[in-house]
Amino acid sequence: MTSSASLGRTDQITVKNLVLGALITGLLTAAVFLLFVVAKFGTITEIDGARKINAVEICQMTGDRMDCDGGKVAPLPYLIPARGSADLVDRYFRVTVDIAELEHPLALYVPRVTRALSITVNEAQILPMPALEARQWNRAILVDVNDATLTGDQVTLELHLRGYGQEGVQIWPFFIGPSEMLSQRKILSDRIAVDLAVFAQGMMVLLLIGHLIVRRALQDEEVHLWLAASAFCAVVFLTHYAHPMPFIPYPIWTVIWTTAPALYVLFLMKFVLRYLELNFPFIERSFTWLIAGSFLFAITLMPPDYALLYGAGLNATNAIFGTFVLSAFWVKRKIMGSSTFLWFFPCFCVPLAMGLFEIILVLSPEPITPLNLFHMAPIFLASVAIFLFMSQLITAMQDNKSRALEMAEVAAKIQMELEQSYNSLAQERETTAIEKERSRILLDLHDGIGGILANTIAYIDNHGRGDAVIRDALEEAMRDLALMLDGLENSQSLATLLGMLRERLEPLMADQNLSFDWQVEQEPILPSQGPSHNLALARIVQEGITNTIKHAHATSIRIYTERDMVQISDNGQGFDANTQTRNGYGLLGMKRRAKDLGIQIRIESGANGTEITLDWRDRTP
Repeated sequence: MTSSASLGRTDQITVKNLVLGALITGLLTAAVFLLFVVAKFGTITEIDGARKINAVEICQMTGDRMDCDGGKVAPLPYLIPARGSADLVDRYFRVTVDIAELEHPLALYVPRVTRALSITVNEAQILPMPALEARQWNRAILVDVNDATLTGDQVTLELHLRGYGQEGVQIWPFFIGPSEMLSQRKILSDRIAVDLAVFAQGMMVLLLIGHLIVRRALQDEEVHLWLAASAFCAVVFLTHYAHPMPFIPYPIWTVIWTTAPALYVLFLMKFVLRYLELNFPFIERSFTWLIAGSFLFAITLMPPDYALLYGAGLNATNAIFGTFVLSAFWVKRKIMGSSTFLWFFPCFCVPLAMGLFEIILVLSPEPITPLNLFHMAPIFLASVAIFLFMSQLITAMQDNKSRALEMAEVAAKIQMELEQSYNSLAQERETTAIEKERSRILLDLHDGIGGILANTIAYIDNHGRGDAVIRDALEEAMRDLALMLDGLENSQSLATLLGMLRERLEPLMADQNLSFDWQVEQEPILPSQGPSHNLALARIVQEGITNTIKHAHATSIRIYTERDMVQISDNGQGFDANTQTRNGYGLLGMKRRAKDLGIQIRIESGANGTEITLDWRDRTP
């Protein structure tokens, strides 16, 4: 469906545009109309093995006898055009036919007659005059000829034709020939004239039900309401083509079925205006009041004999409003899209041409074709409804596919979030368990080994027993245990762990008159994070500081950190790094821990001091 905003920006509906659209529509409709005329659909052709009767003698009725003396010969088709009169028209004809070479049993086949016909063969009536309400006008007549009525090689046929002056009277060429052959031709004729109307009526019933179902499901789709109403009107007027007898008194039924095509056009116009999102209330109200006023006049004030004339006059206005509908289509063709326009425009143009063709058939002073076409119009317009159903179905399938993809994406996202939540919960449970176990170990180390070491040092200090070497060893063990506890308690931050190491070593450095230059520029982050990695790096730093205290005779120690580097330096007396590397277990342990961590260690020592650099720049992501 197009939006009203877009319709308002382009292809404005103006009087000029409508007139131009009407002219183009008129030309196209006239072209289709001329195609119907030139094609001569339903032309009565010769039938092999049967005698075609192309002319009859016009007679008069004298009493109960048909008087044809001095009558003139009339070629068939014989036509009296419709006129504004409520009278009945009777015509009498006689023709003598040679049947010597025809195969028996014989039958008479009359493809087209309006409206009622009686037939006499050799003064024996074989077809009585039916009631005019029987509506045989669109049905071929086939009547068998009893061989008992045949007395020689010729047969005399007398025909009595009766019809309404309002719709005209006509009879087309007819045949006498083998019954079986002509019965097949009648079946074919009725399939086009009657069975096709029955098929169209059944299609309209299905579309009526379908549109009502869709309308109930989609309350905002007003177009289906008007298409359902037009389908109902089509069911009504197709009854006139499909069934031989009316269900109610003939004059009332004539008013109803002749009003139905006008309502059919009105509801289609409402559909088109809603579909194109156009607003022409004056046009809609004018057509509505015209139909309503005409109908009320027909059932209250109009004499019943003029019902057919009423229908012809009312439905003549369909051409005006049908042209308006097609003009709107033409003006909005760009907004509709080429495929929709190329589908809708012919499906409305052809029925309009059929309606005009039907009017011309009645009013023309010359016969055009024996075949009525208007009962085929709903089939074309049904394709519009089918197109809507299919387009909405395709749109719904595309929407469902799009929604399915969106749902799949949402499901995948939810699944990913669930997996992340699950992993997060699992990690949280694991972290909780680790923290709980770490707390237990910390408590055991602090209260167990830590308590024993502290008590031993206190005993030595209180009783003056033990030597200084043992006491120093115990204090070293206490500091090492404290570093382990700090590493377990502060596993995620290496800077914090180094800071706590500084705090542990400051009393010892104060005893040795060493100053501590602490320069933490950035938080050091190892390539592989974890409590054991951070503790291993802290032990390297601790070993470097301890070596300075014990051997360097320095006055200052400097700790400098960056994101991917830790540096320990002092101003003490240097050493031969190569010799110490071979013989010093402290330096070997530092290098082994650095190798396990996957980082580089550089030891540079000289007269101005020692510098130990731990570097992992090449491994920083």
